[in-house]
Amino acid sequence: MKRLYLLRHAKAQHAQGEKDFDRPLAQEGILDADALGKTMVKKSYNPAMIYCSPALRTKQTLDNLRLQPLQAPKFEESIYDASAGGLLDLIHDSDDGLDSIMIIGHNPALHELALRLTSDESAASLLQRLLQGYRPATLSVLDCPNQCWNDLQLGENSLTDLLDPMDYNAPDRPTRWM
Repeated sequence: MKRLYLLRHAKAQHAQGEKDFDRPLAQEGILDADALGKTMVKKSYNPAMIYCSPALRTKQTLDNLRLQPLQAPKFEESIYDASAGGLLDLIHDSDDGLDSIMIIGHNPALHELALRLTSDESAASLLQRLLQGYRPATLSVLDCPNQCWNDLQLGENSLTDLLDPMDYNAPDRPTRWM
């Protein structure tokens, strides 16, 4: 069994003259990434390998998670503008010795990939939430019933957790929802 973590970068600042690639995280994004990292540690979610887009906001998301993967993160240029199929190719090419991997990237590819990989047999409440969108700093956790990453198939994986900032970093008063 393999475990796959798909994380959309945390909330970025609106472009202020810089290229999209160079947009930093907003303060809210920094706080969300920090809180998600703490939640991941509590849940023992520790990917063996992390593939990360080299865009500034994804690198800052990774830094603020403060995770300790078994191998040094790999910054993959292809993740920045990847399609869901491109991300799936990256997963298929992963080292089978890794029992878990994480991709930190961008929408719409991550959301589409999470939807396409998830089995209809997954928990109905998680699947319903996944269908509603994929906000910044959303993490999908999928258990994959295969021994080799190249054997990963669409629609055959269990969505075992879905976390967005309202799950792990909600304010006392939900004014942030507006």
